[in-house]
Amino acid sequence: MTNRIRVMTKQCKRHGKVYPASPTQYSVECTGVSKSGYNGITVFKDERDGTTVQGTSFVVGDTAEYGSYNLSYTGDIVKISDKCVTIVAWPGTRNAQIHRLSMNEFCWRNHTFNAEKTAARNAEEMMYI
Repeated sequence: MTNRIRVMTKQCKRHGKVYPASPTQYSVECTGVSKSGYNGITVFKDERDGTTVQGTSFVVGDTAEYGSYNLSYTGDIVKISDKCVTIVAWPGTRNAQIHRLSMNEFCWRNHTFNAEKTAARNAEEMMYI
């Protein structure tokens, strides 16, 4: 059985003022409990008219975005926990980098993620860099 969990922002402190955690427009369903976390995650987004739209679903081993500037940087999901998703860029090489995204950052980067479109857009963008 899966439960839908509301994604919250992190609490922060700026210039002495504390900003508490607040709910975002995203919610997630984590599926398949294993020893190291969950096996899958589905992202949902609340629209302005009150409807909930299902976004992309991921399982451990799928490709997801962890950063972007001119290009979208992607890697493989290796772990899904209650508070973060761990993505490894260039796995199995000596250049492997681990990126831990909070649930809020993971959701806004990967709500409508499509690996084929991202790869095509990156290939086209590389022609102009």
